[in-house]
Amino acid sequence: MIKAIINLKIVHKNLRKLKKILLPQVKVCAVVKANAYSLGDVSIAREIESEVDSFAVAHIKEAVRLRDGGIKKAILMLGVCTDCKTAIDRNITISIQSVQEFRALCKALLGQQPAKCRIHIKVNTGMNRYGLTNIWQLKSILTAAEKNPGIQVEGLYTHLAHEADNPDEIDLQLKKFAPFKSIMRARFPRAIIHAASSGSSGYLPAQFDMVRVGKLMYGGLDGYHTAVKIISKICAVQNLTSGARVGYAGTATTTRPTVCGIVPCGYADLAHINYGNKYSVLVDGVRCKVLGRVCMDSFAIDVTGIKSPIGKTVTLVGDQKGLRLMDICRETDTIACNLLCSLHFNRAEVTYKA
Repeated sequence: MIKAIINLKIVHKNLRKLKKILLPQVKVCAVVKANAYSLGDVSIAREIESEVDSFAVAHIKEAVRLRDGGIKKAILMLGVCTDCKTAIDRNITISIQSVQEFRALCKALLGQQPAKCRIHIKVNTGMNRYGLTNIWQLKSILTAAEKNPGIQVEGLYTHLAHEADNPDEIDLQLKKFAPFKSIMRARFPRAIIHAASSGSSGYLPAQFDMVRVGKLMYGGLDGYHTAVKIISKICAVQNLTSGARVGYAGTATTTRPTVCGIVPCGYADLAHINYGNKYSVLVDGVRCKVLGRVCMDSFAIDVTGIKSPIGKTVTLVGDQKGLRLMDICRETDTIACNLLCSLHFNRAEVTYKA
């Protein structure tokens, strides 16, 4: 038995907390790529559409799924668009990462007038993944866009490689971004400029006109509440002697007589593989350490101090001290995005709490 409760009220609460640290008039773009970090993109987007200004995804399929799910607000595709026609047809905002991509978009617009497409132009300021690197590239795109009635230049952005705890590195990227921003402001003064994401959203110099936030909505940033609760039940026990080894490769060895409880939730479900020998779940208000490696379908815990453990509820993740996403990240040397995206709900009973 595996259950996951996704608390939509907490997502709202996290958004409200975010808005308190934003400068006036700063827009919020909710990042719901990777199925809203596993929590359900359409369900999350429907719930918060009235609270945010736009959405962001990585792939065209994700954008189409949101449109099919009834989402009306702007959707920015952050990744490379390989299907401009669908983006145009479904009113998806395209990121332009290179001159070549811009030319491909212009070609896709031919013969489709009065079809229009909104674009945000991405600048590479140090992430070295996607984006323009030279001013001439931006000028070339803007000049061509001014002559193409089918293209609406809506924004300019970059992606920061560091979070707010490293302001010096952020400032270096913002310094590289500044000349691109100045040109955009001069040519398209109403363009939306954006750079900050969840981890840098509180850094005022990076807020500009909009922030893109994903993990913080779900609790993947310190100070924000965990929006998912994951529970299972102990289905079996093993009474082990001192010196017994547990699990694959025998990475855990008991140092005393130990009652080993088996939880039928593995890394193919909602238990991260890094839990092994590092994390402690909650049973009857007691933290119980994970013994050995997490298996595909189950993991073991020390329930020596738990009376009649079979059938007892095990809380793996929750919005309480020690079980929050960021607590788990620290205990297991995992990052929040990885922890969230590793959640596989196909064998779980999933409910949304409004």
